[in-house]
Amino acid sequence: MRRSKTSKNIRRDISSSTRKSRTRSSNSNNSDQGYGTAQSTPEGSPKSEKKYLTLTGSLGETETDNITNINLEVETKDDKYNCKLKYKKDKTVSISFSLDFSENIEDLLEQLKEDEANPGFTDDDFDNIKEQFYDKIEPIKPSDSVVRASKTWRARTQLSRLSRMANTSYRRTSRLNRIKNTMSLDFEYFINPDIFYNIDLISNPEASSSGSIVYKFSTKGKTKYNLILKITMLGENIEENDDALIEYEHYKNMTLLIQKNITPYVFRNIDKLGPFRGDQLDLENKKKLVKQFKFDFNNKSLDKTINSNYFFAMLNETGAEGEVIPFMSFLKKYYKNPQLKEIIFNLLFQILYTLECFNRMSMKHNDLHLSNIMVILKKKNLTNSKSYDKFCRKFIYTDKKGKKKSLFLPNIGIEVRIFDFDRSCKYKKTKLSQKIYSKFVEKNTHQNCEENKYSDTYRVLYNLYKFFNDIVSNTRNNKKNNINIISNLIYFIKSCFNNQKLLIYGLNKKNKFLNLREKTMRFGILKSKPYRGEMLKTNEILLKIIDELALETKISGVNVLETYDIRKIVEM
Repeated sequence: MRRSKTSKNIRRDISSSTRKSRTRSSNSNNSDQGYGTAQSTPEGSPKSEKKYLTLTGSLGETETDNITNINLEVETKDDKYNCKLKYKKDKTVSISFSLDFSENIEDLLEQLKEDEANPGFTDDDFDNIKEQFYDKIEPIKPSDSVVRASKTWRARTQLSRLSRMANTSYRRTSRLNRIKNTMSLDFEYFINPDIFYNIDLISNPEASSSGSIVYKFSTKGKTKYNLILKITMLGENIEENDDALIEYEHYKNMTLLIQKNITPYVFRNIDKLGPFRGDQLDLENKKKLVKQFKFDFNNKSLDKTINSNYFFAMLNETGAEGEVIPFMSFLKKYYKNPQLKEIIFNLLFQILYTLECFNRMSMKHNDLHLSNIMVILKKKNLTNSKSYDKFCRKFIYTDKKGKKKSLFLPNIGIEVRIFDFDRSCKYKKTKLSQKIYSKFVEKNTHQNCEENKYSDTYRVLYNLYKFFNDIVSNTRNNKKNNINIISNLIYFIKSCFNNQKLLIYGLNKKNKFLNLREKTMRFGILKSKPYRGEMLKTNEILLKIIDELALETKISGVNVLETYDIRKIVEM
């Protein structure tokens, strides 16, 4: 059976973590066993007559992680399926089990999946075993109900796989490989009309700090995926204002984060166009730019401004289907939802985990307000349904002592994507990437390109605090507005600060503003580092969220879709 790269990663983690437990299991053959457990006995030993799983053959300890030649033999006897599952690790091993016609093999294999005796089968392996089972029993046809169960399982599995796989790193990469000839000056909106559908304006230059036009559109076909087009005016002299080109360099790193299965919560680049001058455009595209770029440069007419300036267009992939809205818009729309606490903690984990990835690769976003975080809502999600796809993502993480932790984040049908890196910087050279500095940021008074692993996290927490605090202040005693839940969220945010003046007023413990412009304009930007201990580090806040959601425990009966490993960041 061919396995994906993700499956190999999962296998490696399972096999290494269960090696010792399997050894213990093989040495304790006299223990009592319950339903779904497996007993390891030497080859040739008498087999148990019990209905639950029984291992034949000694697993022992092995140096190889590869499981090959998975073959299931099935025969019927006395209203039972007698099965023998053979596979090869360092040597051929078999698992024997029986189940009544009325029993479900999926339930039994789920028990094996969680059992110490699991030799390292991945989700793909278990699906392969199920397929073999239904293939083998179909010719036997013990009953019509079993045949119906087989067909139902196949249909359900196919739909479930398609739904679950839509957002995986593998699927995102494969989609990109299929998209060709995406951008040209001759295309409407610079996008190939064969791929775009239902284009919508998300942000105009007046609403964007970068002065860019941002469009969202969907691909054509049965499955529609969201894409983002960003058009930026660079100015008459590209070298003086190259923020868009700097941003493109950052998106190369975002693509690596996805390809290496480090984090899925970022946009990745598909294509770029430019820089090009406005006088290179045809009349229709020039009209579209004139319509959106309503401001004037150097007191010139708008037409002359368009003609004399350079532009840069960038096409990014969101990685999911469904509604795409800014995080701030999401909060305004759903802050009354009864599931708000679970949603916010889940999204906050996604955001801060990604920011910790940025910290470990010596990168700083520098402009992470809540409209630079997009929220993707699938049709069925925790805001409107409890029947969304039941799967989780596994995150391999290290705590402040460097100890490995495995975390399981449940899917709620809602995901974030961090984007807009035109003010970002990478302040250290690493293995796969040079330093990336923004000239605009270097000239700015409230941002810089110096190392500060608190600033992005601070801005996210501050803006959440401000939003929720405004609701409580304006709607006190109004239970319909989730006051109790929101108050608990405020309490959690405050608990991330030992010096709460830093959160509320932007003051350090010496009562000095940590931003030169804080006195006149409250940006929620932490320019200078706080004193030691004034604010928890990003990884420390993550551990608090993990405790809040009990993420270290795998959800019973829920499959792991894919695994992300923050330790791979050393390669970047």
